[in-house]
Amino acid sequence: MKLKEIAKELGFLEYPEQLDEIYESKKELDFSFLDGARLAEYDEKYNIFREHLDTVIAAAKEISANRALSTYIATVSEYVRASTIKEASAVPFPTVDLGLSTDMMRLFPLIANFPDMLMRYEAHGFSYEEIKEQCTVFYNTLGLSKAVLGKSGYTRVYFGWTLLFIYTKIFNYGSFNFEFITLTSRVILLKNKNTGKHAVMMTERDFHRDGRVLGTPGFCDEEGAFSADFVETDEAYIGHTACDSLASREITTLKKSEWEYVAKRGDCVLSVHIPRGSDLSPEAIKKSYEGGMKIARERFTEYDVKCLYCGSWLIDAQIEELLGKESKIVGFAKTFLRYPISSDGRNGFNFIFMGYSGPDADLPEDTSLQRKVKALYLNGGYTHPSGGFAVEY
Repeated sequence: MKLKEIAKELGFLEYPEQLDEIYESKKELDFSFLDGARLAEYDEKYNIFREHLDTVIAAAKEISANRALSTYIATVSEYVRASTIKEASAVPFPTVDLGLSTDMMRLFPLIANFPDMLMRYEAHGFSYEEIKEQCTVFYNTLGLSKAVLGKSGYTRVYFGWTLLFIYTKIFNYGSFNFEFITLTSRVILLKNKNTGKHAVMMTERDFHRDGRVLGTPGFCDEEGAFSADFVETDEAYIGHTACDSLASREITTLKKSEWEYVAKRGDCVLSVHIPRGSDLSPEAIKKSYEGGMKIARERFTEYDVKCLYCGSWLIDAQIEELLGKESKIVGFAKTFLRYPISSDGRNGFNFIFMGYSGPDADLPEDTSLQRKVKALYLNGGYTHPSGGFAVEY
């Protein structure tokens, strides 16, 4: 049977041509990642499934019993092994509903590549205990997927997130996940050579008169808008600086004799992600930042990391209005020198109201944050993200 026939049976037609090449070149596909004993062994050694183990084994058994589905997943597993993370993230999965087998199917190409993940972290100097910490991504995403779906499964979002660990593009340390990314924001980070003070200057985009990106929900009025107007000469950087999530209307000149470049668009930065339940005490944040940067610079020499970065609704200056200045989240947010970025006006919704898809009037109110964001939405307000650099810790 051709792979296209298998795909058609599973409810879709389009997929990367390389899958045909893999399918036709393999004399025998490897299905060992569906073996229950192997799955139990992974869990015993790395604690990756825990209370989900029986469900994972049951799903593997159902997939094994479906030749079309198991063949396609085995082919995808080989594709993930030979592809870039961007290619792997976009691979299509069957659209038919076969119950647990298709609910859980995205987990198994990841499990097939789990041994490679272990070897990559080991090659980057991670100890067995440190590797076990990276493996918590499986347990965490199984739980989060269940919370989102209302049943056991593995979502596309968490498939993409776990791929970051499979390809060793991210690591856990202390309170945070640290991901190697290319800075895409239209900004430049500068440092004063004498005082050590930092400044963010916007290099492109149009801004609302209040300093948000023009066109952001709630900031679409063009009256009084201004452009970045950034200019770099032999002597100076000239443009609009940003602070507390807003671009300044005033044009600032920073002389190169006093200021030096630290990071700009296209550079590698270490992006900070905040897992649920993270310790956000000042001591934990400082330790995590220092340790994360040390690991990045000493163990991942293939990257030239410029600084710590975060792009999230959790660091936006608006968060203080919602949670109050004593909040630990607000304290964390203030460790970043923040600037405005694009927004859909509902940033953070899926984090705050995980799995909810009904009208705003019925949004849950189980936490203080939920109650405040619900009131904000019902009153016509929005939630926005900011970008930011952690430069002093």
